[in-house]
Amino acid sequence: MPSPVLPQSFRNASFDMEPTPPPLADAEIDTLPPYTNNIRLATLCYRKREFRAAFDKVPRGFRTWEPVWLVLNGTALRVYKAEREERCAIDGTDMPLLRTGSRVPTRCSGSPANPRPTGTRLEGTPAPRIPRHGGLSHSSIYMTMLSSSSSYTSLPAPRQEHRGSFLKVAPAPALPPPYTATPFSASTPFLIRSTSTTPTSSTPDFSKRKFLRQYPLQYAICTRADAYTKREHVLRFILHDGKQFLVQLSNRSETVAWLQLMSIAAPLSLDLDERPMPEPAHYPRRRPRPRDSQRPSTAPGALETASASASAMASNEGRPREGVEEEVEDGQEMDHLPPPRRPEMMRSLSSVEQARRLGIQI
Repeated sequence: MPSPVLPQSFRNASFDMEPTPPPLADAEIDTLPPYTNNIRLATLCYRKREFRAAFDKVPRGFRTWEPVWLVLNGTALRVYKAEREERCAIDGTDMPLLRTGSRVPTRCSGSPANPRPTGTRLEGTPAPRIPRHGGLSHSSIYMTMLSSSSSYTSLPAPRQEHRGSFLKVAPAPALPPPYTATPFSASTPFLIRSTSTTPTSSTPDFSKRKFLRQYPLQYAICTRADAYTKREHVLRFILHDGKQFLVQLSNRSETVAWLQLMSIAAPLSLDLDERPMPEPAHYPRRRPRPRDSQRPSTAPGALETASASASAMASNEGRPREGVEEEVEDGQEMDHLPPPRRPEMMRSLSSVEQARRLGIQI
């Protein structure tokens, strides 16, 4: 096949037609800005693992509630180990709603030098009681933002009374939470934004903490664990690879904050083409009753008709039955109606009687 004949201008032209960008005068323009996000939340809470992978349940001995730091930083969910002081503070409160007859863990109640013997308690201190169906009256979980400019003031540890017994509650922050909820519209959830980019002294330095796990949030689901009735304020995290664990928070506000932030962070972790709109946090509510077609309407005319028929029935019930029959017999409007047809009497015949009628000799 002969080659195509090109014009004179194309013969002498260079085949490298891509334009060369001019060099930049300032080299700092080439550097990308640092990664920042407005979704940051850290909570000291309880965690219980349920599934290690799809159809791979955690063994029974390893499904225990352990205090950890749950940190949400953008589209990454990290878990850090809580220190001994934090574990003692969270174990000494009435946060876990145990069953009737169980005891509060006392592994952190004694000092290392003089530990408290097992099965005994201090003199003058009654045994703590946990209400069977009670809420968390005092928050012992510190919910802080990773980037916050506010500071906390600690209060002395109060003593709380439950049915004649005393429980020592760990101190909690007294100032308002260091995050601000900004509503964008009535249909979109709240977005929690940080107010500063430098961590404060009250926020723990997670770079020095023991790192346990990190979970990506692609196709992650965070819902309320309504079927788990042993504890309150429990959320269930379901990840795309089958991992599943429960998280117990201290109060309802923390539960709502985590639901709102997870509904925003999970869609952001997907590609732009697959990214759905953030869905608002749905809370359980009463189901509407099904409409009954035979149910009388509430119109004024229908109510009057129903009341008139009810009064007529009540008046007829008090009359004797003979009087009612006389009124029906004397009525002229009932003469033209034929008498009701009575069903024929059905008799069950035995096999001998049937054979005799058919002329069969037995």
